[in-house]
Parts: sequence; C-alpha cells; structure tokens
Amino acid sequence: MNSENSKPDTYLNHRRRSIVREFLVSTSIHGLPGIGRGYNIKNFVFWLILFVIFLGAMVYFVTETIINYLEYPSQTKVELETKFPMYFPAFTLCNISPGRSDLFLPAFLNWTTSQQLSYINDSTTFTAYEAQFFLQFLIDQVNNGEADILATYSFSLDDMLINCSYNGHLCNKSNFIQFSTSSYTCHTFNAKTENQSIHLTTDYGGEGVLQLELYIHEQIYLPYVTSGYGIITKIHDNTQLPRLEFEGGIALEPGKKHTLTYTKKLNTYLGSPYTSCTTYVPEDMKAYFERYGNSHYEYSNLLCWIICQQSYVFAQCGCGDPSEWNARTYFDNKNHSLVVGKLCNVTDTCYSTQRAIFLNNVTLQGISCPLCSNSECEIISFDIQVSAFKAVTTWKKDSIKQAVEQMSNSSFNNRPIALPDDWSTNWTNYIDKNYVNIQVIHGSYRVETYTEKPTISWSQLVSTIGEYVGLWIGVSVISFIEVAELIYRLIRRHFA
Repeated sequence: MNSENSKPDTYLNHRRRSIVREFLVSTSIHGLPGIGRGYNIKNFVFWLILFVIFLGAMVYFVTETIINYLEYPSQTKVELETKFPMYFPAFTLCNISPGRSDLFLPAFLNWTTSQQLSYINDSTTFTAYEAQFFLQFLIDQVNNGEADILATYSFSLDDMLINCSYNGHLCNKSNFIQFSTSSYTCHTFNAKTENQSIHLTTDYGGEGVLQLELYIHEQIYLPYVTSGYGIITKIHDNTQLPRLEFEGGIALEPGKKHTLTYTKKLNTYLGSPYTSCTTYVPEDMKAYFERYGNSHYEYSNLLCWIICQQSYVFAQCGCGDPSEWNARTYFDNKNHSLVVGKLCNVTDTCYSTQRAIFLNNVTLQGISCPLCSNSECEIISFDIQVSAFKAVTTWKKDSIKQAVEQMSNSSFNNRPIALPDDWSTNWTNYIDKNYVNIQVIHGSYRVETYTEKPTISWSQLVSTIGEYVGLWIGVSVISFIEVAELIYRLIRRHFA
C-alpha cells in the first residue's frame, strides 16, 4: 500500500532536469524528442539546430500572418439578391418655382419699398431689378425669426395635388413631409419618420406603384426668379436626406405622364477597424434634420461637410452662408454648445471668401472637420429610367378642370389660387401647360448588393497560425496541455 501511494509523489518530485528530460522525450512537439534522446553531443546539437531553424521559420510565417491580419484587408462580394417584399423608396417632389406670386409679391414689394431698394415708388410692380433682392428678402425674414418663410409663400401640396394613390389606396398630404431650402419647397412621400412606418411594395396587396397627378399653376410663378415650368423629383432611400441642390434630381415637364422605374443598389461597408464608417449622428446634424419635418434620417457624409463648412464660415464671419440656411445651427467649440446663427447678407463677401478658402484647403478641412472623415456604413442608391408620353386626354380634362377649380375655392383650399382671367374660354390650354402625371414603379425585385467582407476572418487567422505551427514544429492543442503539465511539475518541484 505504501509503495503504491508513493508512486505519484515520486513522479511529481523528480529532479528538475529529469522532469524536463521526461517532457522532451515524450512530448508531441516535433524535434524536442530528438533533443531529449540525444545519445551524444553531436546528435543533441544536430536536433537542437534543426528545431531552432524550424522554430524560426514558424515564427516568421506566423508573424507575417498576424501582420497581414492587422492591416485589416477586405474584399467586396457582389451579389444579385431577390428582396421580396421590398421597402418602397422615398419620393421627393418640388415645384421649381420657389414661391407663389400672389402670396409672395405683396410682402416682398412692401419690403423693397421700406428698404428703398426699388427705383420706382410703386409697391405693386415687380421688375427684374427688384428680383435681384429675392434672396436678401428671405435672409432678412429668416434672421428675424421667420424660419418657415419660404413655405409661407410657396406651393403647398394642397395647392398642387389632384390625386395621390399608392397601390390603389388613396393618399394625401398627411403621407408627405414638407421642407424648404433656399431654392425650393419640397414634399417627400414615404420618408422614415417617428410617427409613420415605411411602406412595403406589397402594402394593400399591390406591387409598389405610386401614382400622382399634379397641377403646377404656372400663371402664379415668380417672374424673373424662375427660369422654367415643371416639377423636380428625386427617388432616394427612406433614411436619406434629399439634397436636390447638390445631388441633382429629375426634372419633369408638364403635359405628360412620366414613369420613373427604379432598381436598387446596396453598398455595405465594414465598421472599425476595417473602415472609418459610422452611424453616429452629431447634435448639429440632428438639428439640421429637425428642419425636415419629423423625419428620422441617418448620418450623411456630404451633410457633415456642409455643416462643418458652415460652422467655419460662422467662426470667421459671424454669420453663415445664406445658400445653406438650414445649416444655421452649428456647434460652438468655445462654449461647447449648439448655437443658432444669423445668415450673411448677399452683399457680404466674407462668407463667399471664407467658403472658397475652406474648400481649397485640405489641411484646414482635416483640422476643422475630423468627424467628416467617416463615411456611411450603408449606402443605398437607385438607378432610374424615365419614360413619358403625352398625358392629357380629352376625356380626362373635365375631371382635372373640376379639381383645379376646387383649388380656387376657399371652401376646399385655405389658400385659394385665383383662376386665370380667360380660364372659362382657354382652360384646356392651361391644363396642357400645367398638368403633370407621375408614376413611380420598381423595375425588379433583384437588388445589386456590394458587401465588404474581411479578407482574413478571426477563424481563418487561428486556422492559418495552427497550420504553420503544426507544419513546422508539430504543435497541436495537446502540445499546450503537455507544456502546462511541465510548468505545473516544475512549480510543484520548486515548492516541494
């Protein structure tokens, strides 16, 4: 009994040299058994040199693998995926006239007279000379707290909308959000908001068809300010801010039925450490979004640069670029708070000078806008095909006539639009010049996706390291257990 009980103790209490030799002879690590069994010095040195060489090769390849992984290489996977059902995109439309002359001109001409900007003492005549002060009038109103000044004088959706349906289900202005820029007042259908869900193409049992009939009222367009007649539109993602001034839109001509057929593209990028993409929305960008109804838009890299540029102009001039009046709220770095600033006068050259300095100085941009180096983690875009044919058929004109006449009736419109003086005799020609029919449909349920993926994943890294370690010196998971046992025995021997 005593001899049996002493065997474990004898095994654990071997001398350190014996313990190490035992490990070398019995381990699964290649080369070490040769060192442990070395029957003479030459044989011992041979196996030692061989093991060191293979160990060095293993360390080299493992190090290269880790370095390659830490460079975080990526590759793009391109696929055509069928998305059914699919979210219907957001659709934004704007009357290209920035205002209604019947609403805008009385207030504007009174302002030009009070500012002594008119060369004739007449508050009823609008000339090309007065038109050059259009933007300055809006700037003064905004600086005086009239933030929605353009919406006050512009075309509301009720002013233009004859009919709206989505998958055969009637829609109205409550399905749109309204916003104003320095150029347009626009209306967006199916934007992501806090109160409404996004429409699917299959809602109401349909195929995702938005149908709009509009009347643009060219007889009350602002003269000298507007260069044409029509509607400008944009198809965009439900969480994307529509920037028609910078990203462009599709101009639609009156008198036609326009069909906009879209196909969707999706670009998805890896987050840190592969890219600097972000979904974080800074406070000044949230303030910008608040001027777009109750929209719930996501981070935009372009908008980040616009807001940062405006902040720089504010810091240098004490006022902001008037063409970016929705970016009036900026972050004050001195007081670490959001500030609502004033817009510069049109005649003030400071804002244009400082804007040019900012745009042409990459170093200054990097210092002023560190957050704007971050791109979006997901970018959704749409390829659009536009087709059109003459729309106003004879049998359709009577119903359009009735709808337009209702727009002139205060019982149906709280801002009635007066009909042209010769409407009773020339109404068919007016309909031809003002009626716009728009249909938005999807071209395919197949989405072209570009997905960024790691070239080397964590599992691939571990597998590659395991392959090199196993190839050069035969180390496996069992080998680590053997090393752990060696360490345990040495420690036990030390404290015995």
